[in-house]
Amino acid sequence: MKSLSYAAMLVCAMLLSSAPAARSEIEIKIPSRGPRTEIATVPVLPQYMYRDTIGFGSGEPNWGGPYQIAASGALTARAGYDYNYLKHCVWLGDSLIVADAALRVVPGDSCASRMTLSRLGKPLTVDISAPGAVRRIRALVSPPKGWTRESYSYGMVDPEYDEPFGVKRRTLEAELPRDPVLRRTVLKMIDSMLPYPKQYRDTVYVPVRKVTSFRDMVELDAELMALTCQKEPQPLPPLTFYTPMATETEVVAIDYVWESPRVLTLAMTENACYQAGGGRSSQTVYRSFDKRTGVPLSPEKTFSKRQLRKMKKAVAEAIARDRNMTVEEVFSAFADVHCVGPDFVKPAYGEAGWDDLTLPFTLALDKGGYRVNYPGGDLTGFGEDGFWNVFVPYYRVSAKTTRK
Repeated sequence: MKSLSYAAMLVCAMLLSSAPAARSEIEIKIPSRGPRTEIATVPVLPQYMYRDTIGFGSGEPNWGGPYQIAASGALTARAGYDYNYLKHCVWLGDSLIVADAALRVVPGDSCASRMTLSRLGKPLTVDISAPGAVRRIRALVSPPKGWTRESYSYGMVDPEYDEPFGVKRRTLEAELPRDPVLRRTVLKMIDSMLPYPKQYRDTVYVPVRKVTSFRDMVELDAELMALTCQKEPQPLPPLTFYTPMATETEVVAIDYVWESPRVLTLAMTENACYQAGGGRSSQTVYRSFDKRTGVPLSPEKTFSKRQLRKMKKAVAEAIARDRNMTVEEVFSAFADVHCVGPDFVKPAYGEAGWDDLTLPFTLALDKGGYRVNYPGGDLTGFGEDGFWNVFVPYYRVSAKTTRK
């Protein structure tokens, strides 16, 4: 390998700790019977919105609400999280301006006229009283030029449970290029990212279905969901909304992040709410792909051992700053889960080097550096903590500060 600066233009590093252990599976292909439930586009409609005003102990406006986040005279801006749509919403006065799965609110002075929003690492500070404020806010969550967004939802009732606890509703969104050639490649990328319902058994049923559009993917997802239910599920019209705290709902959004002539980076945001309001989770994971093939590019062909060691240290330092920990604590937490020394003893920091530890993170290329994802549960010990992410500038690993 000549240099990281050249290879990084080609490769998204997906630095997984180790190859997962092989699992014996019997794969059975079955004829596709079509979607088991109705697939429909789902607009955000005021009559179906469920603004959580409880907050559940959250002091920040990312959850619950709506909270006031800015004010200018009689005009106020509020932000809240809607548990029917599983999206963050911003209201200006009484008008809903945006509803977006990946949108976040940066806490600030709720009495000031300026507010700061953030989406996929891109912040926006806007004065709500200034001309064009609404346009700027909507532009933050809009697809880039030449792209469009599609959104579909389906629902079902699993007879194994009594209603409404057996209700499952799933919404999938994706930003797709209008160019038909690139669109087919992006569909391959999305297919590799979508968390299809998994069958945790020795026998895996695979529907035989040709996927040529994002709607096809959603129909396949619905069919797999039906297969993984223990009993035959009953269709549920997508616009039939139950009380969110008594259902299982999920939104999965795939969004454009960054591209070079040869690399495209996407982000997958998952928001979920389970029965009785438990297990509320939100996470965003970044992936980069070869734009010609749609295949994630391997880190093994990107980093030398020296560069990989520098990358591990940079990630650990970024996590330490982000989580208010020491590098030693970060190393030891990951080593306890992912590092095994001689005689199967898990070494603590100081007893093992960076070469002995393969951090369980994935990363993707962005304009100024790497978007690094890592499992938060490895630091907290709480299994429902999903992936968190930090940003590592390119210069921490190589002399180059930008990527073409």
